[in-house]
Amino acid sequence: MRIITSLLTSILVVAVFSMVACKKSNTTTSTTPTTPTTACNGMNLCFSLDGTSESHNASWKVLTDRYRIYWEESSGTNYNNIEMDIYATAVGKYTVVANPKSGQAGFQYYKKAGSVEKNIQGESGTVEITKIDGTKITGTFTVTAKDAAGTAYQVTDGNFVAVPQ
Repeated sequence: MRIITSLLTSILVVAVFSMVACKKSNTTTSTTPTTPTTACNGMNLCFSLDGTSESHNASWKVLTDRYRIYWEESSGTNYNNIEMDIYATAVGKYTVVANPKSGQAGFQYYKKAGSVEKNIQGESGTVEITKIDGTKITGTFTVTAKDAAGTAYQVTDGNFVAVPQ
């Protein structure tokens, strides 16, 4: 009888431990969602110009026949700007050309610091508008550009993220 009691006690102990070990926890942990960072380091327009990263706070506006995404800063001998003109008013992919017309895009980058000036114009590439959300516009761009002397420049990894009007 003693053996049966010991055997039953052992089985009961194993059964209790098995049930406790398999019990699922009803507790959940709450995590606060984090705001994802953009590729633009907190700004809304960014790109690499010949491997050098730039980030700027841009705006956009609707002109008669196109959207213009632009950034400008300072004036006079320290004036800097970017203009991307998309000769359309809809989400889509547009080819960059030197003299854009309907359904195409243009790109201009100008920086002047004292007597040092860089003025390049887009010759090929794409500007893609991926989202227009009320008064904000988002998209990507890559451009091959040249200055007046014929020096070529590569604009890569271009993003504009929720740029406000």
